[in-house]
Amino acid sequence: MRDSGGVRIEGLARAVNGLIRSGVELQDLKAAFGRIADLGVELASRFAPIRTGALRRSIRGSKAKNKATVRAGGARLRYAGPINYGWPRREIQPNLFLQRAETVLRPDVLPILEREINTILERQF
Repeated sequence: MRDSGGVRIEGLARAVNGLIRSGVELQDLKAAFGRIADLGVELASRFAPIRTGALRRSIRGSKAKNKATVRAGGARLRYAGPINYGWPRREIQPNLFLQRAETVLRPDVLPILEREINTILERQF
């Protein structure tokens, strides 16, 4: 599946490394990115087309210490990519449900991260 570009925050890796050096637990940061991934899954599920519901059920989020990812499809659901990105040869128009979810979530990512990091810092120090 192709990368949609995603939400990238310049300097985030440096900020995360600085927080880790300050004693912030990685699990706390993973939880913050988990909340963002959960919101992304919820939004993508709303935008995904429904025939059987399998595509919506396949949407899942993952988290790491410095990113949140939302994916759809898998080995048994290979049509997620063509539905999202389109397939001109088969006359399948792109639905772009993952990109639409990203567009809606984008303005909220930085405030969510800021709030979560401030909460972590208040707890730690």
